[in-house]
Amino acid sequence: METLKKVEIKTLKDQLIYYLHEVQSGVFILITDKGNVIAELHKPSKKAGRLKDRNLKEAWIKQGNLRMPKTMKKPCPVSPVCLKPGTANLLLDQDRG
Repeated sequence: METLKKVEIKTLKDQLIYYLHEVQSGVFILITDKGNVIAELHKPSKKAGRLKDRNLKEAWIKQGNLRMPKTMKKPCPVSPVCLKPGTANLLLDQDRG
């Protein structure tokens, strides 16, 4: 039997790992905002668990949830800036004091 819990968004955000473990153990969580339920958090359905990434992508495309690009973008050119390793950390440390 699934256990049902309610949790406010802020509490969920602050204790996300805890609530993900709860879901993993079978708890059904209702996420609330000022007492109003706005979302559910639970284990995926068995059907969703069986889908492979490729099948999921194809399903999203068919449902209109995902659009593939019409043309592939060109890669960005290589940056002409060449700094020795560690320069960024050194500059950040200097900036932070």
